[in-house]
Amino acid sequence: MSTSPKPRSSRKTPAKARETPAIVQGTTTKAGLGKLLNSKAKLISGQGADSEERGEEEFRHQVHCRRRLVDELRRRELAAQGARRIFISYSGSGSTVVSELRKYFEAKRFEVVLGFGTEVQTSDQYIVAKIIQLIASSSCFLGVWTKTYTCTTVPYTTLNNNQAAVSSGSAPSVWMPFELGIAMGFRKPAKVMFEAGMQNDFIEKPNMGDAKIEFVDATWKGAADKAHVYFERQLKHQHTRWTSPITNSDDE
Repeated sequence: MSTSPKPRSSRKTPAKARETPAIVQGTTTKAGLGKLLNSKAKLISGQGADSEERGEEEFRHQVHCRRRLVDELRRRELAAQGARRIFISYSGSGSTVVSELRKYFEAKRFEVVLGFGTEVQTSDQYIVAKIIQLIASSSCFLGVWTKTYTCTTVPYTTLNNNQAAVSSGSAPSVWMPFELGIAMGFRKPAKVMFEAGMQNDFIEKPNMGDAKIEFVDATWKGAADKAHVYFERQLKHQHTRWTSPITNSDDE
């Protein structure tokens, strides 16, 4: 016994049932939906009322990112040129201890550049230009501040009378703070070993936290050990100093 297929219903879906409800973020009317889509299109195309401000902010952000990247690439290039190169800043009065420091850091696999050495003294460049170049191409900076001058202090209250000046310790060569300033300008990891008996201003200014280490001839190695530990730590992390402004994370 065969059965004939049921005839298809000729009933049509009501017009309202075929329409997709225009409910988008609370918009229920066709006019409201059109207005919403139009505002979204403006947002995407940058035609909104505050699009110019958003564009300027995005441009500033991009410039900031690019500047930071260029600065970091330059820093890495200089660091690569002197991956384990230490610049030792000193004067003639510190020659004896610097001779020992040179052997100490060479044993630690550092290339040692001396700020008062033959490379500087025999340079065809101006000494200042050569020193700047050597510090920029080094990865670490060590200042060795030894007694070069005797300081006397005249209290402010005695400037207009005949009271004698008061001895207040010693001072390093005038080149020492200058070369430290160059290293800080290049953001080099820096330590300063200063001889005991230095005038307080040279110890306290600028305030570098624990970056300045006091020593005498008998304790130079202990001061060098502290500087070495610090430099190794800095060199270990040098390649992770770039922090992405997008992800706020370190890029290896």
